[in-house]
Amino acid sequence: MLAKNKSKHIHYLDRDTDIESLLAEMMNRMIPEWRTVLEDEQMNLQGKDAGEFRTIDNTFSIGNTELQRMLRFYKGAVIPYFYRQEYGNWDEKISGENLQDTDMQMKRMIGFVLYDTKGKKTTDVNSTLTFKLAREFNEFLTDIENVCFTDNGYIFPDATEYKKREKEHGVGGAKVWATTVLKEKIMNKYPNREIV
Repeated sequence: MLAKNKSKHIHYLDRDTDIESLLAEMMNRMIPEWRTVLEDEQMNLQGKDAGEFRTIDNTFSIGNTELQRMLRFYKGAVIPYFYRQEYGNWDEKISGENLQDTDMQMKRMIGFVLYDTKGKKTTDVNSTLTFKLAREFNEFLTDIENVCFTDNGYIFPDATEYKKREKEHGVGGAKVWATTVLKEKIMNKYPNREIV
């Protein structure tokens, strides 16, 4: 797809993909578009000084659907579960600001923070977007479960069931389901506790 001065194509890779065929397909689709963009820019440079140039940013990335699913689980179930149990807030909707604050609170609790140039911890939290492998994100979730949930006696959401609900009912349906399940579990764990 060619849009303005950018070219974007999506290709799929699985365990049985022939890499050489995939590379050939990628190049066959991209080279004609790149040629058009490069020729247009070169024409624009014709009347310019000899030292003027354009920077070409050729980005290549691979989307990891498992990693994306884990991130949706973290944002859609883990953060709200911790927020509701930590603050006893059972409002239907949690504000974006409260979710962001809770995210940063949990990251600080497990030491998922940035370091300054001298190697000392800062209070700034790291981003979950730094994860490139599902295994790394899974280790992060395990730390969150152990430190933020288990150590506080909180209930941690079921990732497998959340994934199933997300597939059946979409992201919104999975979030509603997660809240309903948490309420039920809290009422069973603390029968005399009122949840409003």
